[in-house]
Amino acid sequence: MEITKKLESKKLIKNYYEKLRKDLVEQTEKGLSTHVFPEKPMLKKEVAELGLFLMGKTNYYEAMTLGSKEAEKLKEYIKPDIWEDADYYKLLVYYFGENADLVKHAWNRMPYKMYQTSYFRRSFRAPHNERYVLMNQANLMRELVRAPSVYSYDSHDQNYDLSLEEQIVYDNEVSNNSSQFYVWSAAIDTGNTAIYQLIEDIIFNKHTEGKVSRNIVKALLNSEKKHCWELVEKLLLAAQRQEGLRQTILEALDETSIGALEYMTNVIVEHKLTRFSSVVRSIDTWTGLGWESEKESVVKNIVSLAHTYFSNPELVPDAIKSKNNNEVYMGLWVQGVWDVDKTVPYLHQLFDKGSVEKKCLAIKFATETGDPYIQMPLYYKAVLGGMQRYWHLLGATCQNY
Repeated sequence: MEITKKLESKKLIKNYYEKLRKDLVEQTEKGLSTHVFPEKPMLKKEVAELGLFLMGKTNYYEAMTLGSKEAEKLKEYIKPDIWEDADYYKLLVYYFGENADLVKHAWNRMPYKMYQTSYFRRSFRAPHNERYVLMNQANLMRELVRAPSVYSYDSHDQNYDLSLEEQIVYDNEVSNNSSQFYVWSAAIDTGNTAIYQLIEDIIFNKHTEGKVSRNIVKALLNSEKKHCWELVEKLLLAAQRQEGLRQTILEALDETSIGALEYMTNVIVEHKLTRFSSVVRSIDTWTGLGWESEKESVVKNIVSLAHTYFSNPELVPDAIKSKNNNEVYMGLWVQGVWDVDKTVPYLHQLFDKGSVEKKCLAIKFATETGDPYIQMPLYYKAVLGGMQRYWHLLGATCQNY
């Protein structure tokens, strides 16, 4: 049966986002509801204003970016522990109904997620950097208000009100927003065994309709539960010649929990997976090393260093002092995965006291962070020190093997 027929009874009203926005405007300006959504709670003026701000001005997802006017307003709108306030918590109920607590859980985990996106993202986190934390949280909310949809050639996309189970089962047939997996993870981490069992059945091909998807893999890897990572490990090892599935798993890995990244790094080393091209591409994305293709021995060395520093964080300071550039870079990378701001003293140490190679390595790593507050002080030092003539070395900085 066609998916639109299956979900006929789950349709949301036509022009859902326009009507939702109009309802919030009415509550903001007049303290009244349009009564289009009678099941939704009334909100205080300031709460409805926050709802409008988080929703954005378009019917499609448009991320806030560092330095934008919207991002600069975040502090005005979002106070610490905002969802502990009963009035503001109503906004979560307004948007997400019975899943409000799960969205709150996902919101509280966002400081420990990557702050970069797209192909050029790296695995870095900034859990104590208010700019990135608020931006991550706001973008999560802006994404999650986008309801599941099915594209239509002859009309607007149709949106649906699906349960968590339906979102998961039909993930390959409907368009869930790209952050929905955070809510599925929250369900697992807060004790919803039915959601985990459903995903396990899909992974082992025991479900009659559900199929493995990128979002399902990300939900498992985003969880803080080890048994979820073990399930992905089984899927990865069973992939054998399925390079596409292996790539889906590995490319999703850096976007999820730090625990899962540490665990799966060990899996790659233990099961000698560095021979696969998908592993090379994924590690390049995680680290920014600039690989097109690389010798297996080099890839194995890089992953082994990551595993060593994850397992023994006390070795990171000595790694930064190493003569071997791979050890230095991966020590910085592992520290950046935990907290990129804590790499700053190391970067300045390398630049101030290191050789030309080490100075270039510091500049290279700072560039990969994508954080102008980390980059610009080092760039300024480089210009003052006449380093421009060494820029061409950046591409070869980490090839000391």
